[in-house]
Amino acid sequence: MNKLYSIILALILLMGIFLTNAISGNAILTLRLVHPDHDKISFLQPSEVKIDKKDYEYFKLGKENYWVSKKIELDITDMKDAKMEVLTPPLYNVTIILNKKGQDKFGKLTTNNIKRRLAIIFEGHLLMAPVIREEITGDEVVVMGLYYDDAKRLRDIIKNYSAKSQTQR
Repeated sequence: MNKLYSIILALILLMGIFLTNAISGNAILTLRLVHPDHDKISFLQPSEVKIDKKDYEYFKLGKENYWVSKKIELDITDMKDAKMEVLTPPLYNVTIILNKKGQDKFGKLTTNNIKRRLAIIFEGHLLMAPVIREEITGDEVVVMGLYYDDAKRLRDIIKNYSAKSQTQR
């Protein structure tokens, strides 16, 4: 009986660690590139798309299909703060402030991928995938047009992660 309790306790601890990582983990907010042939394949049925699907994750936003690279270009560890402001009610902007490492990565990413789409994945959902029009080297990235609950949750997760990582130093 003691062995069974030990196994159950170990499983509970492992699940706690897993849930903590899932809730506060780096993958909660990621920026990843959309497939370079997006314009050609976005309106095809997923079964008709001839790409290496092990390297891409499928999302649907509106009537458009998105094949997003599984390679994470930036994540929450590249961000140091966020602020929320009203765009036009009921829509809000969230300005994400990047840390130095995030600025460097984002600058290189945008420089090397002009005219490509960059997907913003939040809690496993595609928020948007704007086209990179030019190199962006500053420390701010603005996510525009979110409803209040999504904007607040996005801002709070970045702020909470940043505060937590500051206290762990």
